[in-house]
Amino acid sequence: MTVKYSLTKQEFIDASLAIVFSRPQFKRVVIIFLFFILISFVPFISIPNLFSWESLIYPIVFAMLYFGIIYYSANRNFNSNPRASEEIEYTFTKDFFILKGQSFSSESTLDKVLKVTKTKNWLLIWQSRNNAHAIPLRLVTVNQLKDLKADLDWHSVKNNL
Repeated sequence: MTVKYSLTKQEFIDASLAIVFSRPQFKRVVIIFLFFILISFVPFISIPNLFSWESLIYPIVFAMLYFGIIYYSANRNFNSNPRASEEIEYTFTKDFFILKGQSFSSESTLDKVLKVTKTKNWLLIWQSRNNAHAIPLRLVTVNQLKDLKADLDWHSVKNNL
């Protein structure tokens, strides 16, 4: 399977957000955020007349800042990294994962891939817990996904394909 493409700025930001949202740390932050929202409602259970929407300002501001920082970081990373907009060729063979750009090339065995996850719009190839390569799912056919799943299963790589 070979996929070749170059990311636009918006696609890079979308891919960055998909990677962040797929990380376990993000899920922990969401759980903590929801916990604080629930705690802000506790005083109003016993005295319902005291409820005011102002009590939700801090959690909402926190969420907006958190997502704003993620968006700003992805935007800044795209602008500061000339490789981000290069045409990249991903090649999966039975045993290897090959990544080629205009200014770089990388080859590793499939068993060195941590996991592969499929989201609504992206195929994420995780090199570590925090770093993933994103391929737009619209560029991958169903048969290519089946072949990739078979190769990943052969090498005992976690995947949800």
